[in-house]
Amino acid sequence: MIDLRCPVCGRLLMKGQIVEVQVKCPKCKKLVKLSCNKE
Repeated sequence: MIDLRCPVCGRLLMKGQIVEVQVKCPKCKKLVKLSCNKE
């Protein structure tokens, strides 16, 4: 399980098993792109 947090304000954006996702933080409007390799 991965906690994805905004690198700017630290708000929790989503939880779970993420492969590749692009979300916008509702608090500071920063676009967060995360990709992790699931083996």
